[in-house]
Amino acid sequence: MPIHGWLARALSLSIFLGLLTTCAQAQAPAALVPLQRYGWDDPAGPAGRTTAAQRRLDGGMLSTVVDLAEDRDGVLYVLDRDGCKVVAFDRNGNVIRIIGNGKGQGPGEFARPNSLTLSDAGELFVLDPGQSRVSVFGTDGVLKRTFPVAGSFGFQIRATSDRLYISQYVFRGGAPVVLVYDFKGTLIEKIFTPSEEDVAFGRTGNTYRMAVTRDGQIALAHPNPGTWTLLSAPTREKGHALIGDNVVQAPTDPNGAWSAPAALRGFAPLGDGRALILYDRVKPQPAIAPGVRAVNIYLATVPADGGKTGAIDVGEVGRNLLVSRDGRSFYLTVADPTYQVVRYRLPKP
Repeated sequence: MPIHGWLARALSLSIFLGLLTTCAQAQAPAALVPLQRYGWDDPAGPAGRTTAAQRRLDGGMLSTVVDLAEDRDGVLYVLDRDGCKVVAFDRNGNVIRIIGNGKGQGPGEFARPNSLTLSDAGELFVLDPGQSRVSVFGTDGVLKRTFPVAGSFGFQIRATSDRLYISQYVFRGGAPVVLVYDFKGTLIEKIFTPSEEDVAFGRTGNTYRMAVTRDGQIALAHPNPGTWTLLSAPTREKGHALIGDNVVQAPTDPNGAWSAPAALRGFAPLGDGRALILYDRVKPQPAIAPGVRAVNIYLATVPADGGKTGAIDVGEVGRNLLVSRDGRSFYLTVADPTYQVVRYRLPKP
């Protein structure tokens, strides 16, 4: 069954109602099974890395992880925004190389890198909204070329076999949600432009989360009101249901928008037909400081056959989700005690 068929069915309202009870009552209904940790343990924490130069010299130590990519050999590429670097790890968690020339405006340098992706040909594309450009590296770390991107609100970059898709923050109607480029940097298409009404009250929202499906298509997630669209066929007004009636949705909002204290952090299909959804909720206790609320992040597992949906409370970490090419394991960002990435598998039933 095509992914849009099973995912639309699997993420229907009836399935997700089971998730409401699970998330509301369970503290940690199941534990993820860790397989490998990426990034150095540092008991001193980030206090020992006070400058950008120190962070880079630390090599495999990570400060602010914003995106992940994996190649066919299982090498993990971790984009560290504050460190202005890409760290490549082998399957055993060893640092292979540091990619990028640090903070700056010159060739191979970054101002505020936000996302990365790998092509099948082994080129690494790093999106830097701070410079409105994409830097293209070989997996050996050598800079091959750069090209400018339209606008300055790029959020994620994803590659298919022959195209690059760059999602945008959307602040006004008529602004394209996704820009499509070829690998040489030529702008080919602007797609999915919401109306002013869509943007104003969250009927579409800031549609910037993307995932590559198992069959190589690009899926775009809409945080409000919780839908997704295959960009190969964006004809359905709001796409397929990503999460129907959900724990972060404001029940009195006629537009069905998600409430402000929540965020959709990622979604991706596993190889066995299940889907993973990473999202957060504000904790019920009082704010930990004026205007600051603690959040818990949940990993929802949704089966393809419409069976029981599960949810794992992953605490206050897990801000990036990447399903491995093996289709069985996946990566989450953790902070233990500093930013690291861990490859997990789901617990057996």
